[in-house]
Amino acid sequence: MSQKIDRRRFLISAGSLIALPMFESLWPTQVLAQVASAPNVIFLKFPLGVIKNSWRPSGSGTSYTLPSALSMLEPVKGDLIFPTGLHNFCPVNGIHASSNAAFLTGTEPLDGGLRVGQSIDRLIAEKLSLTASPRTIQITAADASDSDTGSGFNYSSTYGTNISWINATTPASSYNTPAAVFKAIFPSGVGSGATPTPTPSPTGSGNIANYRKNILDNAVGEIGVLKSKLGASDKAKLDQYLTGLDEVQKKIATVTPPVTTPPATSNACVAGTMNLNPNKYDIDAFTDTNLEIIKLAIACGQSRIISYHLDYEYGSHFPVQMHSISHYNDDPRFRTQYEALNKKWAEKFLLLINKLKSVTDGTGKTLFDNTIIVIGSGLNDGQGHGSTDLPIIVAGRGGGLKPGKVVSTNAPLSNLWISVARYMGVNVSQFGRSTGDLGI
Repeated sequence: MSQKIDRRRFLISAGSLIALPMFESLWPTQVLAQVASAPNVIFLKFPLGVIKNSWRPSGSGTSYTLPSALSMLEPVKGDLIFPTGLHNFCPVNGIHASSNAAFLTGTEPLDGGLRVGQSIDRLIAEKLSLTASPRTIQITAADASDSDTGSGFNYSSTYGTNISWINATTPASSYNTPAAVFKAIFPSGVGSGATPTPTPSPTGSGNIANYRKNILDNAVGEIGVLKSKLGASDKAKLDQYLTGLDEVQKKIATVTPPVTTPPATSNACVAGTMNLNPNKYDIDAFTDTNLEIIKLAIACGQSRIISYHLDYEYGSHFPVQMHSISHYNDDPRFRTQYEALNKKWAEKFLLLINKLKSVTDGTGKTLFDNTIIVIGSGLNDGQGHGSTDLPIIVAGRGGGLKPGKVVSTNAPLSNLWISVARYMGVNVSQFGRSTGDLGI
């Protein structure tokens, strides 16, 4: 007698729905292998570029050396691809807003209106029938109440706060606090504010004070029943997973939602004074919690396509106002702080890699082996405001991707997105202003 096998198993008790990872004990071997091989993709976009050439390795092909600014990535060097020489199509005037919207769309946004293009994450989701949240999910730290993201030109502020676009005129809804992201995956686990909107309120995205009873407390009975059906390795996996889930809930309770105060000079692309943000939140705790949730979302099969807008171009979530320090030639102090900001994004990239490597799927591979991660910025350098030779790094082995190399090119960023789509099982001949498959 055959048993119908769903992709995910759930614990349901007292109104709580807890998605679970795959357990070998409950799956036929051939089905397990097929499901576990489905690749995932994560897009990480950070603002303001990096110090010119500081993310560019020396050498070519599989024989290359990491730059000193990326020395922390040495342990995972063999898991990385550096596609150098990629460019996008953004004018210097208004480049902060336009480069943000163009990053995943490969299309120059309309100046004086609202039109860009469908982003690659949404195209892949559409082709794979994964458009429903949380199968495809968008996360952001951007505060859409900040109207300065249009850079003071004719570009809509919507460009500056959205990297994921359903179509040319509609940004995808996003979650701007860990609480909202977590609740989208585990609906009964947190308080109010789960419904995403394209322009979330900075204060209404998650009322942590109304945090509900731990969802694991509601499912003690079902956990015991499930354990009785599992083998030894799967019992250990379940314990590891539920421990991680509990830790994330505890972290969420300590993370303050983002509150930003736009600097007086943020409507123009000029260096200003070092604007300390008295309302800054802990960017490490905020980002690290979101990355942990991303790991859990993939581990339990809830999400396969994720875009994470790490911060916006005029963000004040770093200890100093980020746009000011990106003009590092204007003040010697700015360069040191800008280098620290560049390092911050590389460290978060490494953290996510290690998180995905720490979890195995049903075939003995890690989540990292089945995932593609892309991190990058729409600017090459905050001082120069260019959109050529963008700082982009690809990691993972999802879909058969073979890392551990430098791919030297002079091509549109859209060519990389065509390659990523192919590894995700989606064949695209044209995207944005592409000229072909990058062939990574």
